[in-house]
Amino acid sequence: RVRDAAIARAEASGVLRGSAAATGALATVAVLAVAGPAGLGASGVATALTVVGILVAPVADLGRVVEYRQSFLAARRILGPALAPGRAARAAELARRTTGRADGPTAPEPTEAPAGLAVRGLVLDGRAVPDLVATPGERVVLSGSDPALRRAVLEVLAGVRAPEQGTVVVGGEDLAGLDARRRRERVGAALAGWSLERGTVARAVGYRLPDSGAPVADALAATGLDRTLATLPDGDRTRLRRGGAPLDRADRARVLLARAVHGRPALVVLDHLDDELDGAGRASLAGCVREQPGVVVLASEAAWTLVPRHRVWDLDAG
Repeated sequence: RVRDAAIARAEASGVLRGSAAATGALATVAVLAVAGPAGLGASGVATALTVVGILVAPVADLGRVVEYRQSFLAARRILGPALAPGRAARAAELARRTTGRADGPTAPEPTEAPAGLAVRGLVLDGRAVPDLVATPGERVVLSGSDPALRRAVLEVLAGVRAPEQGTVVVGGEDLAGLDARRRRERVGAALAGWSLERGTVARAVGYRLPDSGAPVADALAATGLDRTLATLPDGDRTRLRRGGAPLDRADRARVLLARAVHGRPALVVLDHLDDELDGAGRASLAGCVREQPGVVVLASEAAWTLVPRHRVWDLDAG
């Protein structure tokens, strides 16, 4: 069907463009042929040709209309079937959350997966990473002499990088086997240097859970970002431009932190976020880490000020 639509588009576009060109040429010849016997002067001929040019232009535009229409039909035939299962699953999930059940036939509800984090057999850039098993509520500080390896491990935990070998299991589910939406529900991450997308502050904070309907006010308050937004005319509806303006560096880091802790995910991953925060921001960061019910893995040069009680995950341990 997509192939046939493409052929139909090419045929219709060719006919209309050819008709426009032929109509213009024939009209020009007709004007010149009639001009002599009719006794039209140079000004009459110029006026007639101008009118012909004006009338031909809409015919050429019809070719573009057909192209746009056929392109739309082709895209719909490709994207429609691909998006339909996602729409159905999202509708069923929303129905389950609001009424406690889903209408229509659905797959059996999975049993509650055990919480926590398990990293086993991880290999990154040819280097083996020590295994880690952490239970909910544990605070794990990443340590190691190679900053590139530390960053790579955090990116794997955040779900933005695939390991060469090994598994990362969060809440009983292997991150590699989860789709992007489910992975964002399980893991909240805030890594230094990440940029913010264009859109409102509320959208940026709620990015991980767009369909949950959960308010972002708690996350804004926990990070202290609500005080900054109170000084802006549009509050959490303030639109962020490229790079996160009009927020400064510290407030942009607060947005990343609020996104990471929003919804209390099973795993929170933080990478030197305290380097981008001011004193009040670091206090808010410590409070957020303390209040998280899940596992928190962070890298920081002053981790003891954020989490006095923690385990050390030493990547140099072999």
